[in-house]
Amino acid sequence: MTPDEFARIGLNLYGRRWKSAMVRELGRHPVTIHKWLRLNHIPPHAANHVKLLASRGEQSKPTKPRRAK
Repeated sequence: MTPDEFARIGLNLYGRRWKSAMVRELGRHPVTIHKWLRLNHIPPHAANHVKLLASRGEQSKPTKPRRAK
């Protein structure tokens, strides 16, 4: 997976703050994600995880609870 593909999937799943969401999803430090992108290398475990999420159209960010009226 290229960094562009990684970014595109992240943006499609999480919107403009996709890097923060990806950090939580993958359980990595933000510096690690930025390093992968900068070095043009997404590790296979991260690529597989992101591809699985994309194929399911999933987001693991929690939904906001609705207020009782």
